[in-house]
Amino acid sequence: MDNAMQQDKKNAAHHRQCSQKDVSSENNDELVEVWGDTVSFPALVKSIFIGAALSVSFFYSSQWVLGQFVENQTLNHAYSMLCGLAGCLIAGFICSVLYKPKREILESENQSMEWFEILIDQWEKEGKSIGEIHDLPEKLVQELKELNLYDAFVAYAQQRQQSEGK
Repeated sequence: MDNAMQQDKKNAAHHRQCSQKDVSSENNDELVEVWGDTVSFPALVKSIFIGAALSVSFFYSSQWVLGQFVENQTLNHAYSMLCGLAGCLIAGFICSVLYKPKREILESENQSMEWFEILIDQWEKEGKSIGEIHDLPEKLVQELKELNLYDAFVAYAQQRQQSEGK
């Protein structure tokens, strides 16, 4: 019991220390909330300009190039709009490379799996089953391990076998 309390205190101290580092590395005046997410205002402004510049330049340059080959103006405009959307996608990729996320999500190793138990109970009420862990394809097993969910499924399967065996 004392070890668990000491571990919780260490985790809380580590979380406070990491939070203080995050706050000190980023000026709070430069952070804004957009669509429920906190972002850096300078990075947001730069991203908007990059997106606008690329999408508009793709639109007008494709309209000029397609104007040389396409007689129908409506068709030319529609294809130019598609090229403008392609410019938006390219701008999104560029901005995602230039401006990495500023936050870190910290999870403890002994985090509660209560959400998993609630999900399984809900599936059972609906008459569904998660199946057997050994029936899963290797690729899916690898993904579960990367997400640290594989152990939860194995523990549930063992618990289910023990309860059925009793």
